[in-house]
Amino acid sequence: MGRRRRQIVLVVAASCVAALLVLYPPWRAQGIRTTVRYAAVPGVAPATLIDTIQWRLALSPLYAPPRAALGGERIRALATKALAGDVAAGAELRRATGPYEDRYHVPEVLRADGALWRDSVLARAGIPSVTSYDLSFVIDQRWLAARLIVLAAIALLAIRRFAGAANPESPSARRD
Repeated sequence: MGRRRRQIVLVVAASCVAALLVLYPPWRAQGIRTTVRYAAVPGVAPATLIDTIQWRLALSPLYAPPRAALGGERIRALATKALAGDVAAGAELRRATGPYEDRYHVPEVLRADGALWRDSVLARAGIPSVTSYDLSFVIDQRWLAARLIVLAAIALLAIRRFAGAANPESPSARRD
């Protein structure tokens, strides 16, 4: 393959990689789990526990960013009804969150099934609680910057190499 043809192939390959980086940026998900535990003693304020969990998502396109299926308030309302014995609310919560949680690899500590189970166990122990979570998705800017820096470094090396090949006076052309 000729030198010119190799240059064209390299430029096309680098352009394809750059396009993929822009179309499929690295997404980061954050889940904030809120658990309110009510004391069994009258006059004691409920305890609120807040956990923040982050994880990375792979291959979610920029033009279709991930979105939460249900908001924290809706999850909380369904969970409260389910703990009160509403079987339909529990089923709706599982049906609405299950496929979504699988698609975005939601960690076990955030999953609605686990929250319903933990809350029911605590309720049987005399510590009523309600758990919900909110999700947010953002592009991981540090990871995107690292990817683009590596791509730029490769492009600069290729440009220097090709510029040297085109100029017979340059040191890189004399090495060949």
